[in-house]
Amino acid sequence: MPLRSSAYTLALLGLSACSEPLRFEEVWAEADGALVSVWGSSAEDVWTVGGQIEDGGLWRGSEDQWEAVEVPEVGLLNWVHGSSADDVWIGGIDGALLHVGPNGVTDHSLGVEDAIWGVLSLSPTEAYAVGGSSAWGGASARAWHFDGSAWAEIVIATTEASSLFKVALVGDEVWLIGAGGLALVGRGDSFATVPTGTSEDLVTVAAVNGQALIVGGRVTGSVFLGDADGLDEIATAPSGLFGVQDLGDGQALISGVRGYLATVDLETGESEIIETPNERLLHAVWSSPGAHAYAVGGNLESSTGPYSGTLLVARAP
Repeated sequence: MPLRSSAYTLALLGLSACSEPLRFEEVWAEADGALVSVWGSSAEDVWTVGGQIEDGGLWRGSEDQWEAVEVPEVGLLNWVHGSSADDVWIGGIDGALLHVGPNGVTDHSLGVEDAIWGVLSLSPTEAYAVGGSSAWGGASARAWHFDGSAWAEIVIATTEASSLFKVALVGDEVWLIGAGGLALVGRGDSFATVPTGTSEDLVTVAAVNGQALIVGGRVTGSVFLGDADGLDEIATAPSGLFGVQDLGDGQALISGVRGYLATVDLETGESEIIETPNERLLHAVWSSPGAHAYAVGGNLESSTGPYSGTLLVARAP
C-alpha cells in the first residue's frame, strides 16, 4: 500500500569522500510500531521489522511502497537478515525466531525468555542467532547455530556479559559482539574471544575489506575496525551508536540516538553529519551497490511502548 508520495529533490551522486553528501527524506513518518531493522535481498526487495511489544511486525517493499506481511503471534521483532529472498531469518523478544522461505513465514521460535537481538543467514543450511537479556526476560549472553535442520546452542566462554547483540560474517569467520565489549570469532560451534580493549557495549558489526566494522557506546559512540587480534577505535560520535553499513569507497554509514546519521571515512576517521528530519532513535541502516540507503527507527528509548516508527531513504545514483 502506498504510504504517501515522495519527491526526492536531491539524488545521491556518489559515495566517495569528495562526493555530495547523502540526503535522507522521511517517507514513512508514523509506522504502526517501531521499525528496528532493515535488510534487502536487492534494491527492489527490502524488509523491515519491529512492531509493538506483544505484536511483531514485518513489512516488505522499497522506497515509499510497503506492504505488511502476516507473521505468527510473536512479540517485538528485532533483526532481519537473509542469504536470498527465499531464505530470510528474523529474531525477536522471548526467543522469537521466524523464517521466510518459498512457502511463506514459518515459526522456529526457541521457547526461551531471552531476546534474540541479531541473526545472520549464510545459506539455507547455515545461520546464526544471538541474544540475551532484555526488559522482558533473559539473563545472560547466548548464541545459536542452525545447520539446515535444527538450531543448537553454542557454548561460549564464561562471561558476565548480559547479551550478544549482533552477528556478521567477516571474511570466512563469524563475529558475535555484545555488552561490555564482548566479541567472539569463529564458525559453527567453536568461538574464541577477541581482545577488544573496551568495556563499551558493542552493538552492531559489519564487514569491510576483510575487517570487522563495529559501532557501539550508549552515551557517546565509537567506531572500531579490527580483526581477531583486536580492535582499533577510528572515530567517535556525540551520540550512542546502533547502526552501521559499509557504503564502499572507504565510507561507512552510521546511525544512533536522537536522529543521528553520519558518514565516516574509514581511513581518516573523519565524520560528516547528515541532516535528518526528526530526533527519533535510528536503530539500523542498510544499503548495497545500486540500492537506496535506508535508516529505520522510532521511539525506542522506552521499554513500555506503544511504539511508532520512522523510515528514511536516500536515493541511489
